Amino acid sequence: MEERPGVGTLVLATSDDIERAYAGASVLGRRYVEEVHVVLPWLAEQERHSASRRLRRHHNDCGCRTGEVVLAVAALIAWLAPGLLHVDRPGWLALILLLVLAAVGGKLLGLFVSRRQLRLDLRRLSSGVPTDEMRGGHDGRNPVP
Repeated sequence: MEERPGVGTLVLATSDDIERAYAGASVLGRRYVEEVHVVLPWLAEQERHSASRRLRRHHNDCGCRTGEVVLAVAALIAWLAPGLLHVDRPGWLALILLLVLAAVGGKLLGLFVSRRQLRLDLRRLSSGVPTDEMRGGHDGRNPVP
């Protein structure tokens, strides 16, 4: 496999690895990771695999999906609100500015949420309690006290 700048592999084998990953979980500037290997001895094999997938997803999340949703909601509100509230529609410049701010704000919100999820998962892994168990099983509906 050829080396690409900013692309790597994250291996979590010890508590120190988890601490380094936690410290590197920033909002901006997270490097893309191709693979995440969780080989913590206190986790079962299924939990290691599940944690690897989840950590990779949160680590590589760019916030674009949240930005798209916020942009779509803002566009819908900008289209429907003037008719429902009986006010004038905003001008094109104001509308474009509103939509750009919604997209950027949504993307930043997505980055903050993914950073929070990444750090929560890393904290759960360091505690030694399986993350699926802490979330209440596979679907998360029945949290363990």
